[in-house]
Amino acid sequence: MRIFFDPNFVFNELIEYHAPVIIQSGERSLVDLHSLSIINFLGLVSTAKGTSEMGDLILYWIEFSEELTSELEQNPNVLELNEENLEKFKISNHISLKHLQHALSSKKRMLKIENSVDNLYMLVSLCTEYVLQNRELFEDKKFEVLLEILVFFEIKRLTESYNLTLHMPQPFLFQIDLSKTSYEIAYKFVNDVEKLSEYVTSKVSELFSIAKEKIRILDKLFSSVDRKSFTKLIYTFSSIDEIISDLRYLKDLVQQLESCIRD
Repeated sequence: MRIFFDPNFVFNELIEYHAPVIIQSGERSLVDLHSLSIINFLGLVSTAKGTSEMGDLILYWIEFSEELTSELEQNPNVLELNEENLEKFKISNHISLKHLQHALSSKKRMLKIENSVDNLYMLVSLCTEYVLQNRELFEDKKFEVLLEILVFFEIKRLTESYNLTLHMPQPFLFQIDLSKTSYEIAYKFVNDVEKLSEYVTSKVSELFSIAKEKIRILDKLFSSVDRKSFTKLIYTFSSIDEIISDLRYLKDLVQQLESCIRD
């Protein structure tokens, strides 16, 4: 059996970055979108190594004497190798490469791009290393929430322009579904998110200078709503204006009801 993967990765690191592999066993070729199936091969001695061209890709391969198991073929992230699923391999690989590049960089960006462990979801989150390198900017959690709001609306704008689906399962974690798009579109989108991360990172100090005094006025608002509820509120509405519009409607309705009670 041969396992093919991007030569930028070390075999033992593939699972860490959820990078994809192509597995050839006998007459069958399969794509594992996140390498989870290779865990049983990490401690084994390979019988051969080399590089091969596969379409427009140059991949490194490692050969083992063992063959596929039925459990591997039942994995929902393991797909038959065909033109469509090779596109998915490329998408997953591009996301994992961005994660690898970020991990190797000594100067972290504010946003981290990484692969999911299921299907083709790209994850964008606040980079923990960046927060630690810039503690003074994140001592006040209200500023982090403001950044989350800004980043959410920017990523939302990007996903809408690419006709992609965005989810926000928890605070400062954005999940984008790339399973129904082409590699060309996914490649451009991932790079646009990376550019957004670079730009926001360059502006964080300036944003903090603008917000650090004014943000104190929002103490009551932020202390009265827990973080998850606030995140859900931002995700549900398309803009701050829409939230304000609904609050104004609520205010008018309450005033009408109060008038009715007092009459």
